[in-house]
Amino acid sequence: MIDLHAHLLPGLDDGAQTLEDSRAMGRAAAAEGVEAIAATPHVRHDYPTTAEQMEAGVAELRADFEREGISVQVLHGGEIDLEILAGLDHETLERFTYAQTGSYLLLEFPYSGWPLGLDQRVFSLRAAGISPVLAHPERNREVQSAPERLGGLARLGAVLQVTAASLDGRLGKSSRQAGLRLLELGLVDV
Repeated sequence: MIDLHAHLLPGLDDGAQTLEDSRAMGRAAAAEGVEAIAATPHVRHDYPTTAEQMEAGVAELRADFEREGISVQVLHGGEIDLEILAGLDHETLERFTYAQTGSYLLLEFPYSGWPLGLDQRVFSLRAAGISPVLAHPERNREVQSAPERLGGLARLGAVLQVTAASLDGRLGKSSRQAGLRLLELGLVDV
């Protein structure tokens, strides 16, 4: 198993705050059979993580996990806010892709509102050879009222990631219902 959305790097965003938090997350993941975790710190106005910060954090955590005997590989990656996306050049975007392959980029889907120009952003990323992975769209109010609305983005090449805690009800009834409906529609990839 691979965890593609973890906020694992300590002190960069609202995820792990300390190195011990990161270790605990790594140990728990390993106990559940996870072999690799993408770091995915937020890249947005309130957490303006740079590619350099993410890369340094991944290097440090890889070394720490090796010293501590935590058998989970830490992968590069960031969760890019849609408002920040347009201001990042192609090289920076590639650095934030999963494992820095240039193939898949995690985008933070907003919790409310439908982002203007989202179709164009997905199209532009696909034209540049990057598949956008839309994080937790089932938690968005507009998606909750019409999950099928995401079908057009999927047809453009967006990959949809639903949070496990949505499906099991930990994030509320509306997120669960939307997540299950997206599964029924065959739109969930991750």
